[in-house]
Amino acid sequence: MKEAFEIIPRPVPPTIAHYLSEQSLLHFPTIEWEGLDLALLKEHLLTKLPKLKGEGYEHLTDDIIELCKIGLETYPYSYLKILLRPLMTDGCRYYHTDLNHQRLLCSYAGPGTEVVPEHNVNRAALGTGNNARVILDFSRVKRLKTGDVVILKGDRHPECKGQGAVHRSPEVEASQITRLVLRVDFLSLN
Repeated sequence: MKEAFEIIPRPVPPTIAHYLSEQSLLHFPTIEWEGLDLALLKEHLLTKLPKLKGEGYEHLTDDIIELCKIGLETYPYSYLKILLRPLMTDGCRYYHTDLNHQRLLCSYAGPGTEVVPEHNVNRAALGTGNNARVILDFSRVKRLKTGDVVILKGDRHPECKGQGAVHRSPEVEASQITRLVLRVDFLSLN
């Protein structure tokens, strides 16, 4: 079976990294948006992102728009649901799949998502809350770096038929790391 995820390795663009380093991510606003018109998304981001000296917020806006375009190229969905927010907890600490069509994730600060190649998953153990039973070999888990992008096909993706990408949030709570995560859900209205 072809993998249900695609990783796009990349660093955080320097102007965005500088912009984020000049503020406390603990107080970074949570930004949500739904729709398909990327011009409206850009306008929304430019009004909601903290404006510091320099053009970092504009570069972050442009980067988010470009990531949305990449996701839309992989499958022509008709609706986007976007969430940009700081995370200080482990979030989804158990390996799981998403009951959606497709999701794009990018951690602009802190470690990225952990994804698991299909040959390394015991699908029968998903949903048990026991990561040691789900993962056959922890050394084969792909741990994304800051800036990397992953496109996850969900259980509802037509190519997956209930076999979406297995993934989880990285462990950050104990080390008190704050992540800034972009989540873009690509939803079909059909």
